[in-house]
Amino acid sequence: TYYNTVVSAVNSTYFSKNSSYDATADHNKLDDNIQLSVGQNLTSCGWILDTANTIYTLQNNLSATGDCLVVQANNITIDLNGYNITGDDSGVEDYGIDVTGYNSTTIMNGGIYDFEYGIYFYDNSNNNITNITANSNHAGIIFFLSSNNTLTNITANNNGAGISFFSSSNNTLTNITTNNNADTGVSLSSSSNNTLQNIRANNNSYGIYLSSGSDNNNLTDVIANNNSYGIYLVSNSKNNYLIDGNYSGNTNKDVYLASI
Repeated sequence: TYYNTVVSAVNSTYFSKNSSYDATADHNKLDDNIQLSVGQNLTSCGWILDTANTIYTLQNNLSATGDCLVVQANNITIDLNGYNITGDDSGVEDYGIDVTGYNSTTIMNGGIYDFEYGIYFYDNSNNNITNITANSNHAGIIFFLSSNNTLTNITANNNGAGISFFSSSNNTLTNITTNNNADTGVSLSSSSNNTLQNIRANNNSYGIYLSSGSDNNNLTDVIANNNSYGIYLVSNSKNNYLIDGNYSGNTNKDVYLASI
């Protein structure tokens, strides 16, 4: 005999993936299952996020005197839930969110301020950053050896550098604002096959900066005004396409190809 069963969870958050199956003697199988991903609430910094397939959700603004959140598992979601993470602006090496060596991290819906590195990715792939503001850091969002990432609806203003990629390819950036950064708005170094669309990079030293063999990048609908250089390409970066952009009012050059 088979009965309907209700499972109740108290003081926890579960995110279910619907699964239907025929629970009869002829059809019941071990591979029939219902998948649940566990959620955890965050109320302070200093957490190591090391449970795979988990959604961590901020319940309030967080502040830190060192690193705030460190990801140490695959398929982690950090939902800032409209709150901010703020460092102490000390100038020492610290991280708002550090993702080193783990894949498929999602970071969304909030702000990160006053760290050496606002969000730091190293040696990973398939990450997703959505609806994030990373302002007033030394580096707003930075990628090393990190590819196949998606960034959507990002603001990175008043940093040393806004959004930076080093040896990181096949990334997609859409609806990005990087203004008033001391160095670069968006920079690609040894990073190829990236797609940048609807980018606003104004009042930086370099609006968009491509160097060190960053090839085959597509830049569509980029506005780069009132920088020292609007678009700066080092000559060993090849086959890059600028489509439907506006580059004007830049102090030195609107578009500049620098020799090496």
